[in-house]
Amino acid sequence: MEDYFIEDEFLFEEHELMNLGYEIVIGNMSYEQVLDETGHFVIFPFDPTSIEKSDIRNLEEYFASVDDFEKAIILRDFDFTNLKNFRNDNGRNRSNCGNV
Repeated sequence: MEDYFIEDEFLFEEHELMNLGYEIVIGNMSYEQVLDETGHFVIFPFDPTSIEKSDIRNLEEYFASVDDFEKAIILRDFDFTNLKNFRNDNGRNRSNCGNV
């Protein structure tokens, strides 16, 4: 089978992807911006069009495990009512999500 994607075109380093996921959750970037700015195929650590409470908890656990406690604390204290900012009426992510 022919390989359609060159490995260098993928962005799949775990720490970098978790950082991108963090930026999306706290509202610094939209997933569309990530795709535009990376120039790579991105494998997100969660579905960026429908972020769930469990996704945020997984990010929190990850950052605590790599001793990035500042991010872990921000995620721990995340206001889950902000999750509604990640969805429009169709359940899809909006471009501008509210900050924590």
